[in-house]
Parts: sequence; structure tokens; C-alpha cells
Amino acid sequence: MATGRQDAWTAEEDRLLADLVLSHIREGSTQLKAFKEAGAKLARTAAACGFRWNSYVRKAYQNEITVAKKERKDAQRNGSSTLNEANESEAIHEANDTHLSIRDVISYLNGLQEDQEANIQSYSALKEENQMLRQKNEDLNGKLENLRREYGNLKAEYSTLLSIMDKARKLAAKETAYEVTDA
Repeated sequence: MATGRQDAWTAEEDRLLADLVLSHIREGSTQLKAFKEAGAKLARTAAACGFRWNSYVRKAYQNEITVAKKERKDAQRNGSSTLNEANESEAIHEANDTHLSIRDVISYLNGLQEDQEANIQSYSALKEENQMLRQKNEDLNGKLENLRREYGNLKAEYSTLLSIMDKARKLAAKETAYEVTDA
């Protein structure tokens, strides 16, 4: 059994998976073929691709799926029945030839387990990063509060200084006025 990747899925990989599945839907092909094609392109198992599609990606592409199905129906109505008959015949043939062996089930379950382990690792890393960012946020909030207090103190001191300077100016003006009247 070929081992697939065990790392987390990227947004780019999700888009590629979605593009392939939507393309197969438009063409009247099966999702299983799309999963196999995606698995080959992404170095993942077809089971992992199917699980990712059904558990996450499909939900984000509901509108696109509806459009792809409509395009397939429109193409069927517009005379591409020969192509559709070939696709239907191939799908029926594939369905008749498809039988799940215990090895297929184990492979699928291993793919699910790999995805689960990758998700657990990703979750743990994100949880740790979240905790670190929360601590950093608390530290920054403490620094911000200190700066606000310092700013308030400086503002009060500045106001006091301006008041003292204003009194000194008035006092100097009175002294100048007394000197002028004395002279």
C-alpha cells in the first residue's frame, strides 16, 4: 500500500481538489475518478481526497456544485448525448467492476487515520500558537496601560508647567508695569 502525505491540507490543495471534482461533475464522470486524479496530483491517497472533499471542501463549494450539475444537464440537453452515454456506460461498467476488498477498506481507514493525526498535530500547534499569542497580547496590553498612565502623568505635569509659566508671565508683566510707573 502506498503511503500518502500526512501533512495538513493547504488552501491551494483544497482548490485543486475542488476544481478536479467540479470538472468531473460537469463532464458526467464520477467523483471516485476525481479523487484518484487528485490523489495522483497531490501525492495523497484517493481515500484521503474523498474524505477531505466530503468532510470539508464540498461545504465551501455548494454553489459551484449546483452550477456544475446544471452545466452537465444543459450539455446533455444540447445534444452531447453520445458523450454522456459513453460516460454513463463507463460509470455502469466501473460500478459493476467495483467491489471493496478488505485491503481497500483498510487503505481508506489508514487515509482517515493519517488525516486525523495530521489534524491533531495541526490543532496542537495552533492551540500552542494561540496560547503564545494570548500571552503576548496580555503583555502588550500591560505595556499599553503603563504608557497610558505615563501619558496621563505627563499631560498633568505639562498642564501644571503651563500654569506655572502663565503665572510667571503675569507676575513679570506686573513687575514691569510697577517699574514703568515707578520711573
